[in-house]
Amino acid sequence: ALNPVAGVDVLGGVAVDVTMILALARTYGMEMTAANARSLLMSVIAATGFVALAEISMHAFCNFLKVVSLGGTTALSAIPQGAVAGYGSLIVGKSAKYYFENGASWGAEAPKTVVRRILDETDKDSVIQQIKTEIEKKLKSNFYSNNTKS
Repeated sequence: ALNPVAGVDVLGGVAVDVTMILALARTYGMEMTAANARSLLMSVIAATGFVALAEISMHAFCNFLKVVSLGGTTALSAIPQGAVAGYGSLIVGKSAKYYFENGASWGAEAPKTVVRRILDETDKDSVIQQIKTEIEKKLKSNFYSNNTKS
Protein backbone atom coordinates (compact mmCIF):
# COMPACT_ATOMS: atom_id res chain seq x y z
CA ALA A 1 0.00 0.00 0.00
CA LEU A 2 2.92 2.36 0.60
CA ASN A 3 4.47 1.51 -2.74
CA PRO A 4 3.94 4.42 -5.14
CA VAL A 5 4.14 2.11 -8.19
CA ALA A 6 0.64 1.04 -9.22
CA GLY A 7 -0.01 -2.71 -9.08
CA VAL A 8 3.14 -3.75 -7.25
CA ASP A 9 1.24 -3.93 -3.95
CA VAL A 10 -1.22 -6.44 -5.45
CA LEU A 11 1.63 -8.68 -6.60
CA GLY A 12 3.18 -8.37 -3.15
CA GLY A 13 -0.11 -9.35 -1.53
CA VAL A 14 -0.39 -12.45 -3.71
CA ALA A 15 3.20 -13.38 -2.84
CA VAL A 16 2.49 -12.97 0.88
CA ASP A 17 -0.69 -15.06 0.68
CA VAL A 18 1.07 -17.84 -1.28
CA THR A 19 3.91 -17.82 1.25
CA MET A 20 1.38 -18.02 4.10
CA ILE A 21 -0.37 -20.98 2.45
CA LEU A 22 2.97 -22.77 1.99
CA ALA A 23 3.84 -22.13 5.65
CA LEU A 24 0.45 -23.48 6.76
CA ALA A 25 0.96 -26.56 4.58
CA ARG A 26 4.30 -27.22 6.31
CA THR A 27 2.69 -26.61 9.71
CA TYR A 28 0.15 -29.31 8.92
CA GLY A 29 2.90 -31.63 7.64
CA MET A 30 1.85 -31.43 3.99
CA GLU A 31 3.92 -30.95 0.88
CA MET A 32 2.70 -28.22 -1.43
CA THR A 33 4.24 -26.50 -4.43
CA ALA A 34 4.01 -22.78 -5.04
CA ALA A 35 1.80 -23.51 -8.07
CA ASN A 36 -0.61 -25.53 -5.89
CA ALA A 37 -0.59 -22.76 -3.27
CA ARG A 38 -1.48 -20.20 -5.97
CA SER A 39 -4.25 -22.52 -7.15
CA LEU A 40 -5.64 -22.78 -3.61
CA LEU A 41 -5.39 -19.00 -3.25
CA MET A 42 -7.33 -18.50 -6.50
CA SER A 43 -10.05 -20.92 -5.38
CA VAL A 44 -10.44 -19.02 -2.09
CA ILE A 45 -10.52 -15.68 -3.92
CA ALA A 46 -13.16 -17.01 -6.32
CA ALA A 47 -15.21 -18.32 -3.38
CA THR A 48 -15.15 -14.98 -1.55
CA GLY A 49 -17.01 -13.22 -4.34
CA PHE A 50 -17.92 -9.75 -3.09
CA VAL A 51 -14.96 -9.57 -0.69
CA ALA A 52 -12.54 -10.23 -3.53
CA LEU A 53 -14.39 -7.70 -5.66
CA ALA A 54 -14.14 -5.08 -2.89
CA GLU A 55 -10.42 -5.74 -2.44
CA ILE A 56 -9.76 -5.59 -6.18
CA SER A 57 -11.84 -2.40 -6.46
CA MET A 58 -9.97 -0.76 -3.58
CA HIS A 59 -6.60 -1.65 -5.10
CA ALA A 60 -7.70 -0.47 -8.55
CA PHE A 61 -9.00 2.84 -7.20
CA CYS A 62 -5.91 3.48 -5.07
CA ASN A 63 -3.63 2.51 -7.96
CA PHE A 64 -5.55 4.86 -10.25
CA LEU A 65 -5.02 7.68 -7.74
CA LYS A 66 -1.30 6.84 -7.54
CA VAL A 67 -0.95 7.02 -11.32
CA VAL A 68 -2.95 10.24 -11.68
CA SER A 69 -1.10 11.94 -8.82
CA LEU A 70 2.31 10.48 -9.76
CA GLY A 71 2.47 8.71 -6.40
CA GLY A 72 1.20 11.67 -4.39
CA THR A 73 -1.75 9.82 -2.83
CA THR A 74 0.32 6.88 -1.61
CA ALA A 75 0.25 7.99 2.03
CA LEU A 76 -3.50 8.69 1.92
CA SER A 77 -4.38 5.32 0.42
CA ALA A 78 -2.03 3.23 2.56
CA ILE A 79 -4.30 2.71 5.57
CA PRO A 80 -7.58 1.75 3.84
CA GLN A 81 -5.79 -0.27 1.16
CA GLY A 82 -3.66 -2.07 3.74
CA ALA A 83 -6.69 -2.79 5.94
CA VAL A 84 -8.66 -4.32 3.07
CA ALA A 85 -5.65 -6.37 1.98
CA GLY A 86 -5.10 -7.53 5.57
CA TYR A 87 -8.72 -8.60 5.91
CA GLY A 88 -8.44 -10.51 2.63
CA SER A 89 -5.30 -12.26 3.85
CA LEU A 90 -7.03 -13.19 7.11
CA ILE A 91 -9.85 -14.86 5.16
CA VAL A 92 -7.32 -16.65 2.93
CA GLY A 93 -5.45 -17.85 6.03
CA LYS A 94 -8.57 -19.11 7.80
CA SER A 95 -9.72 -20.84 4.61
CA ALA A 96 -6.34 -22.49 4.06
CA LYS A 97 -6.31 -23.59 7.71
CA TYR A 98 -9.69 -25.29 7.21
CA TYR A 99 -8.43 -26.89 3.99
CA PHE A 100 -5.32 -28.34 5.65
CA GLU A 101 -7.19 -29.43 8.78
CA ASN A 102 -9.37 -31.50 6.46
CA GLY A 103 -6.44 -33.31 4.85
CA ALA A 104 -5.85 -30.86 1.98
CA SER A 105 -9.51 -31.06 1.04
CA TRP A 106 -12.65 -29.00 1.41
CA GLY A 107 -14.32 -32.14 2.76
CA ALA A 108 -17.96 -32.66 1.84
CA GLU A 109 -18.47 -28.93 1.36
CA ALA A 110 -17.71 -26.73 -1.62
CA PRO A 111 -15.02 -24.05 -1.18
CA LYS A 112 -17.69 -21.36 -1.52
CA THR A 113 -19.69 -22.84 1.39
CA VAL A 114 -16.62 -23.01 3.63
CA VAL A 115 -15.42 -19.52 2.77
CA ARG A 116 -18.92 -18.05 3.16
CA ARG A 117 -19.12 -19.55 6.69
CA ILE A 118 -15.69 -18.11 7.54
CA LEU A 119 -16.84 -14.70 6.28
CA ASP A 120 -20.03 -14.93 8.35
CA GLU A 121 -18.07 -15.88 11.48
CA THR A 122 -15.48 -13.11 11.10
CA ASP A 123 -16.24 -9.66 12.53
CA LYS A 124 -15.10 -7.65 9.52
CA ASP A 125 -15.40 -4.21 11.12
CA SER A 126 -13.43 -5.23 14.20
CA VAL A 127 -10.71 -6.90 12.15
CA ILE A 128 -10.36 -3.97 9.76
CA GLN A 129 -10.24 -1.48 12.65
CA GLN A 130 -7.53 -3.52 14.37
CA ILE A 131 -5.50 -3.66 11.15
CA LYS A 132 -5.94 0.10 10.59
CA THR A 133 -4.73 0.79 14.12
CA GLU A 134 -1.64 -1.38 13.57
CA ILE A 135 -0.86 0.30 10.25
CA GLU A 136 -1.23 3.75 11.82
CA LYS A 137 1.15 2.75 14.65
CA LYS A 138 3.70 1.44 12.14
CA LEU A 139 3.47 4.60 10.04
CA LYS A 140 3.95 6.82 13.08
CA SER A 141 7.04 4.90 14.16
CA ASN A 142 8.53 4.62 10.65
CA PHE A 143 11.19 7.25 10.07
CA TYR A 144 10.78 6.93 6.30
CA SER A 145 7.02 7.50 6.18
CA ASN A 146 5.55 10.94 5.54
CA ASN A 147 3.82 10.94 8.92
CA THR A 148 5.45 12.56 11.92
CA LYS A 149 6.16 10.70 15.12
CA SER A 150 3.71 11.21 17.97
